[in-house]
Amino acid sequence: MAASTPATSVPGMADLPKRKSQTWAFIKGQPLGFMGLLIILLYVVLAFGAKWISPFDPEAVDFGAMTAAPSLEHLFGTDQYGRDVFSRLVYGARTALAVGILSSLVGCSIGA
Repeated sequence: MAASTPATSVPGMADLPKRKSQTWAFIKGQPLGFMGLLIILLYVVLAFGAKWISPFDPEAVDFGAMTAAPSLEHLFGTDQYGRDVFSRLVYGARTALAVGILSSLVGCSIGA
């Protein structure tokens, strides 16, 4: 009777691609696609982190800083009412993202 040795790996396991190599292949093969993914992720982080990222209340009016140019205090400047443009942009991203997701869900549910 011949002694057999147990298999230490699953047959066909070597044929399966590794997850890290797939990710790296995507990054190397589609650099613009990867940059697009990073931009979308940045947009989502800005939208969901609006409370912590924005330095001012988007509706707060500061008559002393009306139409101020961009500075360290107001990154994108202020509008004609003295509201911080960066804060309004970040909070607007949250609203735009919610509308986009909701409209996609409604469109998919009715088969559009």
